[in-house]
Amino acid sequence: MRGDEESAGWIQPLVGRSRECAALAGGLAKARSGRARCVVVRGPSGMGKSRLLSGVRRHELARGCTVLRARCSEVDSPSGFDAVRMLFEPLKLGADDVADPAVPVLFPALSPAIRPAADYAVLSGLHSLAADLMSSAPLVLVVDDAHRCDGGSLRWLDFLLRRADDLPLLVVLGYRCDALEGAARAAMSGIVAQRATTVIELGPLNWTDVGAVVAEVFPEGLDGRFVDACARASGGNPALLNRLLDDLVRAGVRPDSDGVAAVEEVGREVLAASVLSRLAGQPERVGRVAAAMALLGPAAGAESVAALAGVTRWQVAEALGVLRRCDVVAASGTDFAHDTVRSAVLDALPMSEADRLRAARILNDAGRPAVEVADHLLSHDRA
Repeated sequence: MRGDEESAGWIQPLVGRSRECAALAGGLAKARSGRARCVVVRGPSGMGKSRLLSGVRRHELARGCTVLRARCSEVDSPSGFDAVRMLFEPLKLGADDVADPAVPVLFPALSPAIRPAADYAVLSGLHSLAADLMSSAPLVLVVDDAHRCDGGSLRWLDFLLRRADDLPLLVVLGYRCDALEGAARAAMSGIVAQRATTVIELGPLNWTDVGAVVAEVFPEGLDGRFVDACARASGGNPALLNRLLDDLVRAGVRPDSDGVAAVEEVGREVLAASVLSRLAGQPERVGRVAAAMALLGPAAGAESVAALAGVTRWQVAEALGVLRRCDVVAASGTDFAHDTVRSAVLDALPMSEADRLRAARILNDAGRPAVEVADHLLSHDRA
């Protein structure tokens, strides 16, 4: 099912996500019966985490529940607990409605000199507020982009879940894999380890699911080779697939054998734009490392990448961390997240002919076979 995430719900099932929708519905049912549950939805960028989470409040089992939602950003306020404030802000509470230790958290303007710590008094005060809400209706807390969540808010959610076994509570968290750091990583690990937590790993759509999405856009005359091309170009990533289909419709492409070449061409443009979008705002050297990796190939070591990118080995390691968090490089290693991403990187961050000659020398000095060096450096031109 395609369309704006705010208007899309579970009235029709999300393509390829029936198991995940069932897990979220099960969490709602448990919460309504007075048993606390947590559902963690995690996966790479573009897999549909936000869309799944946005559908929770429209599910029929959410009727009569207090549903509070926060979407975290990378900018934290000096007072911390940003996600907690976003969750409770719609309730329009006053300082008299909460326990004293929680006042600096929810109303930082009243105590601008105080940066509340995630100590027992503060966490307990926020717990009391949540318990009061649950005395009248099941409580559903949805936190999207939790990889950007402040550590204090995640610690409170962990604190709340550990004391809510017999309370009507559902906590839903969505975050990108390998994007958590420091205190947030430790707090999320505690949440994931709890018995009440179910973890959903969102992966790419399979061929059948890609075909179902394509058929919604091109309901007539759909050729299997066209679906194959869409699956290859998008890697099964729902966000990339939707962008690809939108661009194909605008270009007037038909879903037949003649349209396959157009899918490949448009797909490269979509992927290149996606790579640039993910790397926007990152240091320039991160892009240079990505381009060097794309040109040298997965067999190249950190020293070779550093030499071509003009950075140190430590900066290569740092850039790899950024590229993993941006889902350009696979979370499990140092190769690209998908076969087509390498070409997309070179399209988005083209290397000069001088760089290609330097790359050949670097690979040769590293002892790579001459045939492999020549074939690898020419492969992008043949793509």
